[in-house]
Amino acid sequence: MNKSILISICLLFCNDIFGQDDYLKPDPFSLNLITGYHSFAKYDDINTKLIANGFEKIKPHNFVFGFEFQGMGKRSTLKSRFCFTNINQSKPKSTTALQTTTIELLYGYDLLPNSKNFYLFPLGGISMFDVDLLSKRNDGTKIDAQKTNFELTFGASGKLLLGKSFPGILNNVGLDFTFSIPFTQTNWKKDGKEFVMDTYTTKPNFSLTLNFGRAFYPASVR
Repeated sequence: MNKSILISICLLFCNDIFGQDDYLKPDPFSLNLITGYHSFAKYDDINTKLIANGFEKIKPHNFVFGFEFQGMGKRSTLKSRFCFTNINQSKPKSTTALQTTTIELLYGYDLLPNSKNFYLFPLGGISMFDVDLLSKRNDGTKIDAQKTNFELTFGASGKLLLGKSFPGILNNVGLDFTFSIPFTQTNWKKDGKEFVMDTYTTKPNFSLTLNFGRAFYPASVR
């Protein structure tokens, strides 16, 4: 008897979460903030050049912030993600500012079409990773260098919509894991010319980010 009751409760619970019941799964747009961890490669190549010229080496952190725009239709999704880091170091002999910019275009396909407000997307796409460095010594000497990589990006994304009518400003939350493999081999450049030669190695990196913000329907739809 107890086993029958337990099975009935489990079936009702699963039907409530995953059952269709004529429920039209929402497919809105969303504009979200992003924050989380990114495993950037070490800057050993540019640090060697900085130290050799009397500058302080870079000590990067792995915290990223940014925003994303996501559109969903039926079971497909398209995400545009923009993530940044800013590092400012002030030492007795020099000051250094380093900024990274990651731009990603990712496609996903919902694996849970019968789940009411929860989505699980495998992701695939392309990314651009750009690094800008400006380091100045007290005597006025400076190093201004830049480096850009293009990467193939794969991963998974989970998304929860907090109600079909999307009340409030913060009405969706998600968690993304992405893994990127560079497919270009570029060196640091200064004034458009190669600055640090023969030091680039292709290294995969990954990120784990939380996103949250506003989901909405276009005015012409709802």
